[in-house]
Amino acid sequence: MEIRQLTFTRFVAALMILIFHYGQHAFPFNSGLLQHFAKEGAFAVSYFFCLSGYILAHVYYKTDRSKIDKKEFYLKRFARIYPLYFFGFFMALISGFFLYHSIPKGNSIILQMLGLHAWVPGICLEINFPAWSLSVELFFYLYFPFLLRFFEQVSTKKILFFTITIWVISAIIHILMKSADHGDSRSWGEFMLYNPLFHMNTFIVGMAGATIVNRHKINWNNSVSTIVFLGSCTLLFLIIATDNPILPWIHNGLLAPLFVLIIISLQFTKKGISSVFSLKPLVFLGNISYAIYILQHPVAEWFSVFMILTHFKASTTIIFYFYLIALILISALAFLCIEKPLRKRITQIISTK
Repeated sequence: MEIRQLTFTRFVAALMILIFHYGQHAFPFNSGLLQHFAKEGAFAVSYFFCLSGYILAHVYYKTDRSKIDKKEFYLKRFARIYPLYFFGFFMALISGFFLYHSIPKGNSIILQMLGLHAWVPGICLEINFPAWSLSVELFFYLYFPFLLRFFEQVSTKKILFFTITIWVISAIIHILMKSADHGDSRSWGEFMLYNPLFHMNTFIVGMAGATIVNRHKINWNNSVSTIVFLGSCTLLFLIIATDNPILPWIHNGLLAPLFVLIIISLQFTKKGISSVFSLKPLVFLGNISYAIYILQHPVAEWFSVFMILTHFKASTTIIFYFYLIALILISALAFLCIEKPLRKRITQIISTK
């Protein structure tokens, strides 16, 4: 059940993360408010987590309270995640070996293959470093059917109380942990930023938003939706792009309520922005955003080799946009030739059993 206008926002979030990793010195992200915004681009990972919780709850919420087939759910999530996850993993492994003669330790390889590496500081960013967030997603998938069942059985007030409590406690823990971080321990910093437990709040806020919308059949009119969407996006930009008291604490779910407002308002925007975001080329970019995200590191490694071998010299801006174009093209091919057919094949196998 695709919400087309939301699909494109996945590409926007992936682009923000790319700019954070590789484009901070490229125009126009190297000066002014955009420079400040680009330096905090990692916040877009939290948007992915919130959107994931929202979409899954939107798809699987059932008013008759019938149970999710957990085995089918997990297999479908496997079909969605693992084909490209393994492809990106092996690309990063091979590029590290051939380009830098780097051979990761066996436990790093095993943990990343199993999607458990985000739990282990010192390992969580090895091999294909952006894949830490997929390790977090796998944890979300594990408890999603149980939490959704709980949401379906309790009142809206209890859902709100539970969600707000988790969000507040998570924010307090993150503030305390970050205040105690003096930058002298890499393991402490990685534990604080990448451990799946500290991102549960973002996913749960997304789930709660979709559950309440579905249960009460909320349907804002186009004018209200547009105003809320534009206002929320403006507030988000101001928080990210300016120095303010909130900025140091945003990376572990503090902005989740704002994300869910953006998601809900865009879902119910039927004209204007929604029509643009629903254009087929933009929806396609959203569909390949997972490939863009999981392949960004290995493609960047090989792109660097290509520049060296071809003696390619250009400004940082031109190099970044050449890399971006190459990544989009490779991601489109990976989506069409690997992700989509393998997902379809695995889903067919599931449905015949």
